[in-house]
Amino acid sequence: MNLTDQHVVVLGGTSGIGAAIADLAQQNGARVTVASRRSSPSIDLTDPEGIETFFANLGPLDHLVVTANQPVSGPLTDLTPERLATATDIKLFGALWAVRAAAPSLAPSGSITLFGGHFAQRPTAGSSLGALVNGAIESLGRALAVELAPHRVNVIAPGITDSPAWDRLGDNRPGFIAAQAERLPLKRVATPHDVAAATLALLTNPAVTATVSRVDGGALVA
Repeated sequence: MNLTDQHVVVLGGTSGIGAAIADLAQQNGARVTVASRRSSPSIDLTDPEGIETFFANLGPLDHLVVTANQPVSGPLTDLTPERLATATDIKLFGALWAVRAAAPSLAPSGSITLFGGHFAQRPTAGSSLGALVNGAIESLGRALAVELAPHRVNVIAPGITDSPAWDRLGDNRPGFIAAQAERLPLKRVATPHDVAAATLALLTNPAVTATVSRVDGGALVA
C-alpha cells in the first residue's frame, strides 16, 4: 500500500475512523491533509461556497476520503425536516459538494472514497434515515465512478466499529461492543484500523472502482 509522495485528503479525520485512515496513509508515505469543522484547515460540509474555497486553496491532490458523518436514528414517527436535514446535509450532500469541488484538482490516477454504512443492506427498526443516506451513498459512488472515470470512486460500508463514537454509552460501552461482536460470524467488531486498512486497499488498487467494501465482521450474513 505505497502512497509515497501522494497527497491524501481526509474530511472528518480528526478522530476515530478518519484519524486511523490519516495515520495509516502517513505511515505509507502520503502527505495527508485532515479537515473538519474543528481542525485547521477547517471545512464545513454544509457550506457549498466554503467547500469550493477550501479545495481552490488546497491545490493538487491524489485521493479524497470523505468520512464526515452526523448520525441520526429513531422511529419514522419522529421524523422532522430538521432531523432529515441533519442526516443528509453532511454525509450525503456534503460529500457530493466535496467531490464536485475536488474533482478538477484530482490527479488522473486518483481516487475518491465515500463512506456509507451497513444500514443500507441490513436495516433495523429505527434506522430509516441511516438506510436512506447509506443507500444513497452506495448509488452515488457507482454513478460517480462512471461520470468521473478514469478517476476511481468507491464506497466503504463499515458495520459497528469499536471507535470513540460509542464513548457516549459510558460504562455501557464494553457490554454493547461485546454483544455486537457475539452476533457476528467473526465474533469481533471492526476497529478503526481495520476500516483504515480497507480504505488504503481501495486507494492503492488501480483496478478497483464502483465497488462497496463492507467492513462489518460478516454482519450481512449474521
